[in-house]
Amino acid sequence: MSGASRAKQRAGWRTRLADPMMGAVVALGITQITAWGTSYYCLGVLAGPISRDTGWGRGFVFLGFTVALLAMGVVSNAVGRAIDRHGGRAVMTLGSVLVSTGLFALSQVRSESVYLLVWAFLGVGMRLCLYDAAFAALVQVAPSRGRQAISYLTLFGAFASSVFWVVGHAIEEQMGWRQTLVVFAIIDRPGVRSSPRTGLRSRARRDRSPWHSSRSSCRSTGSCSA
Repeated sequence: MSGASRAKQRAGWRTRLADPMMGAVVALGITQITAWGTSYYCLGVLAGPISRDTGWGRGFVFLGFTVALLAMGVVSNAVGRAIDRHGGRAVMTLGSVLVSTGLFALSQVRSESVYLLVWAFLGVGMRLCLYDAAFAALVQVAPSRGRQAISYLTLFGAFASSVFWVVGHAIEEQMGWRQTLVVFAIIDRPGVRSSPRTGLRSRARRDRSPWHSSRSSCRSTGSCSA
């Protein structure tokens, strides 16, 4: 390969890395891997240990996840309006805080009623920081290339279960399910993992950026369009 070709390749990579959309995809991709892996998929590894330690049936253990899904559905419209009003960055950062808090609380539960309440709380946090909010945030960063950005981000999210089922199983074997959830809570703290603030600029800055040619809208249903 000639020197001119290598220089052209380097220039092409610099251009891609300077693209706000790619910065947002990478930052949100890391966030989505950890968010999905530590919350949505955690029972794939921890349901058995939780059931054995507490004496609760597996059906009840997974009922907690069902409660979380119901909570996600209940708050969807409100979250969609919040993203439209405040932007994906602020909403996802709040979601990360709630998920981290919820995972720590889950590690401390001793009663069935508190277990279900904590999962409801986690459901709210997950709705704030999983794909729905992330997709809206990407469309706000790159409205004309929203579909492309969402496709890239989805590829990142596909690694969540593969990574965290292995990681979660290894930690649980060494430390137990409660301490595994504490570790997951620490990972989800903004500032420990890649924060959704990284790569997502404020609306004011986006509005002044030449990359932001138009303003996206996140409807009350939680869906967004460029």
